[in-house]
Amino acid sequence: MKKMRGNFYYLYLGINFCLFCGIVTSSVLYAQTEREIQLSGKYYWGTAKGEDEKSTKEAGLKDLIFNIQANISLSQLDIEEEKDGRVSSYFSSIIKSSSRLSLRGVQHLVSRSEDKYKVIVYISKDDFQKALENISANIGDMVKLTEQNEIKNGIVKTFHNYYIAYLKTFYHPDPIFYKSITMGKEFQSIRPFLEEKVTSFLNGINIVPKSATYDPSIEMITIPLLVCYEDQLVDGITLQLDLPDQSERRVNNGSTEIFLYFQPSDMQKKIPVLLGVDIDEKKDFQDLLDMHRTSKIICRKEVCIDFSNIIKLSFKIEKKESAALSFQPVIENLSISSIDWDFGDGSSSTEYNPLHEYKDSRRHKVTLTLNHSESLKITRDILPDGTVFIETPQLTFVQELLQVKEFKKLKELLRYYKSKGKLMYGKKEAFLYPEKCLIFIVDPNTENIVAVLGHGKEERVNLLNDEIVYNLRDNYQGQVPIYVEVYR
Repeated sequence: MKKMRGNFYYLYLGINFCLFCGIVTSSVLYAQTEREIQLSGKYYWGTAKGEDEKSTKEAGLKDLIFNIQANISLSQLDIEEEKDGRVSSYFSSIIKSSSRLSLRGVQHLVSRSEDKYKVIVYISKDDFQKALENISANIGDMVKLTEQNEIKNGIVKTFHNYYIAYLKTFYHPDPIFYKSITMGKEFQSIRPFLEEKVTSFLNGINIVPKSATYDPSIEMITIPLLVCYEDQLVDGITLQLDLPDQSERRVNNGSTEIFLYFQPSDMQKKIPVLLGVDIDEKKDFQDLLDMHRTSKIICRKEVCIDFSNIIKLSFKIEKKESAALSFQPVIENLSISSIDWDFGDGSSSTEYNPLHEYKDSRRHKVTLTLNHSESLKITRDILPDGTVFIETPQLTFVQELLQVKEFKKLKELLRYYKSKGKLMYGKKEAFLYPEKCLIFIVDPNTENIVAVLGHGKEERVNLLNDEIVYNLRDNYQGQVPIYVEVYR
């Protein structure tokens, strides 16, 4: 019975919106009396009484819908068969619903007695059956035309037409036969054919995340997305994160945004995304919107979000009055579940702010790892007194570059050593591995060198004063960076 009620819901949608349409043509079969309507067996009918004619007609229409459903429920065939140890149910209706485009012939027989209206709302069973034939032809013609014009219409319009046809099939529960003109194949049911067309399109969509940004005032991460099919930006789809409290986002001209209200726990995270078809509530019929809400085709994909643009990870070292060193992580926009220190001398700690004392004067490699993740690991070479050891290329010409104070002189040296095959210089985009480049920061107003940044990706050391730089853009806004790749 539960499955039967599910089928009746679809039936109700079709009947409800179809009957409200009330289109009348010359093929309509008219009844002359209430007795003829109720006893001839040729009609579905409903009755109502009321003081206002309009509201009474609406009440009669609702009663008509109820009676059609009741009539169909008596004719419902429930066939159960066991296959592979499982029970499957198949339902078919003797009387079916149709789309609002095809239904014709809703009529009213109105009488008045004692200041009250009595209305009989009825429709011919023959007209109702003809509507079923019309909807089958309507869907078949629509799909055939879409197949013929796939190249002309483009992928987005084509898949949207297939989806509209798919929704319309629910108003005719029996399988609709279709022969594909492009595949030369016959389908006993057109619905799986249309479902495969739409699913194939959704599966072929690529989602490319752009750089994430973080708004601390509302603790929200915004990730712009580029949505395309092959090399074409797409419209007409919806995107929703498969996470709690997330709403659908419409894709416009290949672009949309998603929002996260939690801190990431790694530099990258795969997030499940649900793709669906967007229905325009202003253009598409209300009955199709209802079917879209209950029977939509959903494709589940995963999007890999890169949070390295907003996560800041480092640590600072402070020398105490004793010989011990204090180690403290510097972290922004990261959810921490574990912290591990390796002091490079066989000692380790899981404390947030540990103290450690070295027993020798050698250089040690200190490693901080968060959440047991390789992407959340940072290593520095330090001396026992807490001094961070900065390793720079020990080449004469590099030392010469580091001593330059003016851009004019730097430009001369860069051109000279480039001609000798010692280096290459230019913008960041010119290098495959920009993190392996030195960066000379030039003040465009004074044309002086204000900083020289060593190698690094998330953070770099200013080789002129040993200060750590976490964000190149924020620290040197309005300055000109020149990337230099040195060849040994």
